[in-house]
Amino acid sequence: MLNPTGIGSSPVSFGPQHIGAGLVDRRNWLLSALSNWDQFYGASCKDSVPEDETFSSRLLYHLAHLSLSVSFSDLHLVAGRSGSEEDIHLAEESLSNWMQRERPEKVLDHTIKMLELAHRALSLDAAPSCSFELSVCLFTGGLICWTVCRLQEKLLAEHDGDLHPQQMEGQVQISGLIEHVRQASQALQKMGCWRLSSTFGYILKKFSDRS
Repeated sequence: MLNPTGIGSSPVSFGPQHIGAGLVDRRNWLLSALSNWDQFYGASCKDSVPEDETFSSRLLYHLAHLSLSVSFSDLHLVAGRSGSEEDIHLAEESLSNWMQRERPEKVLDHTIKMLELAHRALSLDAAPSCSFELSVCLFTGGLICWTVCRLQEKLLAEHDGDLHPQQMEGQVQISGLIEHVRQASQALQKMGCWRLSSTFGYILKKFSDRS
């Protein structure tokens, strides 16, 4: 949503958009735009349309937040997209630095809310109207949960399970995250309306079986 005011007739909505010179400024501008959309059109809007008609937009809202917080490219490399062990190692280092710098709690909050919303859409038989969004969100959410578990377990192993309080700060409870991966895999395989969803489900199943 490019309109920073939420009012279509506002002169500001027709003027040039100053999104900032640096990446951090532009990211913050996009986050503000997402919050603005949620206020006027999303779940926060009192006059929003019935829930079963807004699954696509609400799923994409969470996905957009995640795309601004974590590198999807690194997630896919850790999952083995390129088949190169060197790429996996570099992506793991990048995501490990992100976990220790940014702290993943907020990302996991959006991830779990997105997965719960996807499961609710499936339970209400809303998949025909948003099957592609469901496939991408279930796979991405499952991949984020699996990656956080993998990196945290690796960090604990490197320190023989004994971290100093300063190192423990920012770590998350990983119990239950693998269950989210399993549930996302099962949902994707049950959808069956896209070959893409079946493939995503198979990939997540392999990850959850290893954990």
